[in-house]
Amino acid sequence: GEKAIQKRNKTRVKLFGVGALGSWLAEILVRQGYNALSVVDFDKVDCHNIGTQNYGSADIGRLKVDQLRYNIFRKIGVQIEAEKDKINQDNVKRHIKGCDLVVDLFDNVQSRLLLKRSCEINKIECVHAGLAAMGFFEVKWNEIYSLPDIDPTDGVDGPCDYPIALNLIMMRCSMTAEVINNFVDAKAKNSIEFWLKSLKLENIGKS
Repeated sequence: GEKAIQKRNKTRVKLFGVGALGSWLAEILVRQGYNALSVVDFDKVDCHNIGTQNYGSADIGRLKVDQLRYNIFRKIGVQIEAEKDKINQDNVKRHIKGCDLVVDLFDNVQSRLLLKRSCEINKIECVHAGLAAMGFFEVKWNEIYSLPDIDPTDGVDGPCDYPIALNLIMMRCSMTAEVINNFVDAKAKNSIEFWLKSLKLENIGKS
């Protein structure tokens, strides 16, 4: 409805990470009325990104955030804000300042931990969406989100960055978008888990 679209249009949502989940989620959100959207990433498009991310072969070698901004404007006519940066302890507060909602789509434990703690300290709403190699997917609010059991100081990334079919990526992006919509439209904080093997989607409650 018109009231929901007006609310989404004013909500400042920021996506951290524009890989498989983030690049498609950005386009989905813009198509659903989120015109105050911004994205942050430091990576460039690589050839192995083409199968699962929202980029084409002509985009290889370009900054993901710049190319995503261009692709969305070309297809939808909406100009999102794009920032090329690598999140660290010194700049994270600046990046989350003024956000109504932070969406963590990082593929490593260190960045997820930094974003989780910074949003807690600064009292900014944050939701985390991630994949795992055993066919598990979750969308959880900061209050109940727990990081993978990996020491963030040992240099090992989490199990998010692995090949996956595009149909599953799109399904998971749609779930994440609905969690965001429920929060923006009705202030509901739904957290969900999905298991590929059993095709089981579970609402694990509201925070």
